[in-house]
Amino acid sequence: MIPSSWPLLVSAVLFAVGVVGVLVRRNAIVIFMSVELMLNAANLALVAFSRRAGSPDERGSVFVVFIFVIAAAEVAVGLAIVLAAYRNRPTVDGSVQSIEVNIFDFDQDIYGQTLKVSFIRFMREDIKFEGLENLRRQMIEDQKATLQVLGEIKSL
Repeated sequence: MIPSSWPLLVSAVLFAVGVVGVLVRRNAIVIFMSVELMLNAANLALVAFSRRAGSPDERGSVFVVFIFVIAAAEVAVGLAIVLAAYRNRPTVDGSVQSIEVNIFDFDQDIYGQTLKVSFIRFMREDIKFEGLENLRRQMIEDQKATLQVLGEIKSL
């Protein structure tokens, strides 16, 4: 027979690993995996306490089923969030900083108006800059290219 303290010790270690994963990692998928690890550690602790108490109705096991349902819902919502974020920006790394520019050109007040926004042109791929000066040069080039595109559109 396994002593009842062993599953509780394993549960505590799993929970601690999950907490460290949530606090240290930036990748959204790893964070969700860490939360799942924490929920499963709680499940293990509930079953261990249920076995230790020796209750005839096994309440700990019933709580485990509820936690599994909550974990499944959390996975579904988390996956939907990650997929929605991936659709807009093809990375799920929370530490990556990126700039996305949308340029709108309005001649009048837009409040209360219905606007139609459409994709005109993809300007360039994402670039990793080695320094601030390279970023500044690229911003100037992007500004010139954008003004040229806006000039082409106005002439249409």
